[in-house]
This record gives sequence, C-alpha cells and structure tokens, in this order.
Amino acid sequence: MNFFDRSILELFNRFSQKSWTFDHAVYLLTETELLKGGVLVAILWAFWFTRDTEGALAETRRTIIATFAGTFIALFLGIVLENTLPFRFRPFHQPDFHFRLPFGITRDILEGWSSFPSDHATLFSGLVTGIFLVSRRIGFLSGFYVFLVVLIPRIYLGFHYPTDILGGAFIGCACVLSTNGSRIKKPLTDPVYEWSEKYPGLFYGLFFLVSYQTVDLFDDIRELAKFLLRVAMLVVHRIS
Repeated sequence: MNFFDRSILELFNRFSQKSWTFDHAVYLLTETELLKGGVLVAILWAFWFTRDTEGALAETRRTIIATFAGTFIALFLGIVLENTLPFRFRPFHQPDFHFRLPFGITRDILEGWSSFPSDHATLFSGLVTGIFLVSRRIGFLSGFYVFLVVLIPRIYLGFHYPTDILGGAFIGCACVLSTNGSRIKKPLTDPVYEWSEKYPGLFYGLFFLVSYQTVDLFDDIRELAKFLLRVAMLVVHRIS
C-alpha cells in the first residue's frame, strides 16, 4: 500500500468504532441509492424540463443524453479494468493493513471484488461532470455533495483506497467530457433527440428505465449479463 493511501485511511480509521450511531449512519449512506444516484439523476431530469429558449433547451437535452452515454461507457470501462488489472484487496481485506472495522461492517462484504477502480466514483463523477456542463454553480454543489455523501463514506468504511476513488473519478469525467466533445456530441445525440421529439411516449419510458438503472449502478443489467454469460459458457462447453 502506498504512503498516500495509507495516510488517509489511517486518518479516517481513527474515528472508527467511536460511535455506533455514526458508523451505522455512514454505512446507511453507502446503501441508500436514493441519496446517491437518485439526487443526481433528479437534477438532470429537472434540467431536461427547464423552461428556456428552444435552442438552449435543445442543447441542454443533448448534453444530458451525452452525459448518460458517457457514464455508461465509463462504467463499462471501469468493469473491464476491474476484471483485467491485477487483483487489489479492499482496505479491510488487506492482510498487511490492520483496519479497524466500523460498527455494522463485516469482512465478508465485497469479498472477491477487486478494489480498483471505484465504480461509484466512476459513475457519479461522470454525472457531476454532465451537471457541471449545464450549470457550473449546481455542478460545484453536486460535486461537493458526491464527495461528502458518496465517496468519503466508502473510504471511511474501508471499501476503497483514495486512489481507487481518484482513478474512478478520472475515468468518469474523461468519458463524459469525451461524449460531450464537439466532434462526438452532435452525431451521438442528434438521432436520440429527434427520436425523443417524434416518439415521446416510448422515449420517456426508456429514459425512465435508463435513469433507474443509473441510480442503481446498473446492478440488474450486470446480474443479467453475468447469468447470460454463464449460460453461454455452459452451452459452449456442452457443444464442445
């Protein structure tokens, strides 16, 4: 473990097991999707329906579409890195680091999951970047909210190293900035925006599902993909 990660983890870990209420409150933050992705997605939906000039509204909606696309790409990239890079133990699983578990946490949580990069940092940093592109003021406030409510608790509980958070944040920001770039944004978002205008009922139904899965970090889609992959591997094994 590098000096940067160890120093910050040791600083936070000094407060562990000082208060049953505080430790459980921090754990509740990590488990409550409404307080994490729910807040950010609600902000993006509010931007979507903000009354403005037709040109400004269209540009805002294109930014939101590009933001959702960028966060999806970022999360997929993060999963690929998590499964291809050398395995990294979580801080509370690290054999050479005597981490004092906060109340309510057991060491079997997230067992077998590599620590780098943080998927929470990847996804929510991407969403904050999109919010910032629409409104700098609300973007700054959203960034502070995510830092305090989403990211710091994951370090405190020993789920991630600070470098996991920084790595995930970089991936999320970079992907959303890329999909919002001048050369990518228009060809990426124009077909979706035109479709939303032509078939609003179908679009908003799917938009709701995408938003719901974003709040839930695409957990349902991940589990479905894992199941289909196992079935495909079983079929291939039987055929061969």
